[in-house]
Amino acid sequence: MNTATQLKVQAYLDNELSPAEARQVASLISSDSEARLVYSELKDTKEILAGNESPATLPDSPDFYWSQIQRRIAAEEKIAPRTTPTPWWMKLLAPAAGAIALFAALLSIQGPSVRPTGSSDISAMHEIENNPQMSTITFRSESEGVTVVWVSANDTAASDADPFE
Repeated sequence: MNTATQLKVQAYLDNELSPAEARQVASLISSDSEARLVYSELKDTKEILAGNESPATLPDSPDFYWSQIQRRIAAEEKIAPRTTPTPWWMKLLAPAAGAIALFAALLSIQGPSVRPTGSSDISAMHEIENNPQMSTITFRSESEGVTVVWVSANDTAASDADPFE
């Protein structure tokens, strides 16, 4: 039995058919055993549900109940934040400002890349501290971007000696 026929049997049980359709389905149920089985199952299910259905009642009248729901919905609509559309000029300036900030960040990371004329690769080599126990020498190379600090312990006899000799 197809679904359409099963739905017709259910509509017959619920008295939803026209008199002509009801006669056709009644003759189908009396002649077809499968239709009779579907009809009896639906009828038993309807009787069981009708006998065990719990009554549903509202604490207030339906009009009062639905008016409360409408008031709550209206209150929520008033509370809901409304977004304002972004101005057209902000849509144009925001990407430009981002590009300028990115360009500035790249320039600050890169640092100055131009060396003064006449400068050598070794930009500074000098002695920072010289005391009897220790001497410190700093070397800075601008082209390599590196600084080296050399710390050496002095012997008491050679404390006055030049570390570059």
